[in-house]
Amino acid sequence: MVAGGLVAGVVAPWIGGASALAQQGAALVRPLETAAVDTRLPGNTRVLAADGSLITEFYSRNRHPLTGEQIAPVMKDALIAIEDARFRDHPGVDSRGLLRALARNIAAGEVAEGGSTITQQLVKQLRLQTAEDADGRAAATADTVGRKLREAQIALAVEAQYTKEEILTRYLNTVYFGNGAYGVAAAAQRYFGTTADQLTAAQAAMLAGLVRRPAYYDPVTAPEPTKQRRDLVLRRMAEVGLLDQAAAKAARAEPLGVVDGGSAPNGCTEARIGAFFCGHLLKVLTEQYGVTLEQLQAGGLTVRTTLDPGVQLAGDAAVVQTLAMDDPRAAVYVNVEPGTGRVLAMAVNRRYGLERPTRHRPRSTSPPPPARGPARRTRSSPPRPRWSRASGWTSSCGPRTPTSPRSTATATVPTTSRTPATTRAGWTWSRPSTAPPTPTSSPSRTRWAASRGRSGWPSGSG
Repeated sequence: MVAGGLVAGVVAPWIGGASALAQQGAALVRPLETAAVDTRLPGNTRVLAADGSLITEFYSRNRHPLTGEQIAPVMKDALIAIEDARFRDHPGVDSRGLLRALARNIAAGEVAEGGSTITQQLVKQLRLQTAEDADGRAAATADTVGRKLREAQIALAVEAQYTKEEILTRYLNTVYFGNGAYGVAAAAQRYFGTTADQLTAAQAAMLAGLVRRPAYYDPVTAPEPTKQRRDLVLRRMAEVGLLDQAAAKAARAEPLGVVDGGSAPNGCTEARIGAFFCGHLLKVLTEQYGVTLEQLQAGGLTVRTTLDPGVQLAGDAAVVQTLAMDDPRAAVYVNVEPGTGRVLAMAVNRRYGLERPTRHRPRSTSPPPPARGPARRTRSSPPRPRWSRASGWTSSCGPRTPTSPRSTATATVPTTSRTPATTRAGWTWSRPSTAPPTPTSSPSRTRWAASRGRSGWPSGSG
C-alpha cells in the first residue's frame, strides 16, 4: 500500500500536467549524433550477365533497399497507424506516448510499454543490425531506461537531419519481417510474390503487424494470430483516418493470401544460370581483386560479367548430351571469345556444389592386380641412393647387402628386348618392344604379375 501510494504521488503530478509537459517533453533529452544517424544498411550484392539479367546474389541478410516512390502509400499508412499514429507531428520523441509508457512502467516495476516512435525504432534496428558481437546486440535490445534514453537522444538527431518521408523509407528498408526477409521489398516477395509498390491494404496491414513480433506473428506457422493482428491494424487505420471504414471492412474479410514467393538466390549454388561460371568469378574476385565473401555478402555491390546467357544455355545442353549428369566422367565446356579473352560460358555435366556421382564405379587407370599364386604383390620404386658408413653413398634397388669399404652395391637390371620397367600405382610392369609374348607353359591367357626380381609379362598363367 505504501509503495502504491508513493507511485501514485510521483505519477499524479505528471499525469495532471501532461498537456504542459507534452509541449516541453522533447527538451528533456538532447540530440546525440552518432554513426547510427547516417547508417544505411546495404542490400544484396547482385551478379549480372552481359545482358543485365541476374545470375545470382550474395547476402547474409536478404535486403533490397527501395526509394520512397517504390513503396505503396498504403504500406506507410499501415505502419504509422499501428506503430506511431503521431509520427508526422512529433520531433522524434513522442512526449505523450513517453509519459504514458513511463507511468505504466513505474506502476508495473518493469518495462510494460515501449512508447518508442518509429524514429526510435529505426535507431534500435540500426544499432542491433550493425552490432559486431553478442554484447552489442544485447545492449541494443536491453529493457533499460538508459537504452531508451540513448535511443531518444539519437532519434532527435535523426529527425533534425532527415525528413519524415526519408525516415519512414529507411525504417521500411531496415526492419525485419521474419522468415529471412529484411525490409519491405524482401517481405513483399517472400509472403505475396509481389513488389512493394503493388501491395494491397490487406497485404500492407499484415506486413505492418509483423514488425512488433515477427517470430510470433508468422503467417506461415501461425496464420490465425497473424490474421487477428492484421485485422487490428486495419481497424486502427480506419480509426486514425488513414483508411476508409468500408475499405477496412472489405480488407478484413479477405484471407491472408500468403504464397511462398521464395527468397533471392544466394551464392553460386543457387545461381539461376552459369553456376560454374559463378564459381570461377568468385575465385577471380578473391585471388586477383582481394574481395572476400564477407565483403560480397555485406557490400551491396553490382558485379557485371561477360557471361552470355544464350551461349551458356547452349553449353549446358551440349555437356549433358555428351555425357549424362550421373556419368562418372566429366564433360567440360568453356567458351572464350577470340581476340578479347572474355569468358562467355562455362558448363560441366555436374550440379555445382554437389559431390561426384557414385552411381558407376570409376574406371581404374592402373594395371590389373597380379595373378594369384606364388607371385607376391610388392611395391617397387626406382633405384635410390642409400648411405653406408663404410663406403659412403651407394645405390641399390633390392634388399640391403653387406658392402666392403672399397665396393659399391649396384642395381642389376635384366637384359631384355623389352622396354625399361615403369612404375605406376605401386606396380612394376613393362610393355614388349614389338608384340606381346606368347605363353610358353600354358594356353591360358597371360596375366600381369609383379614380384621382387620379376617384372612385365610372366611366362605362364602363374
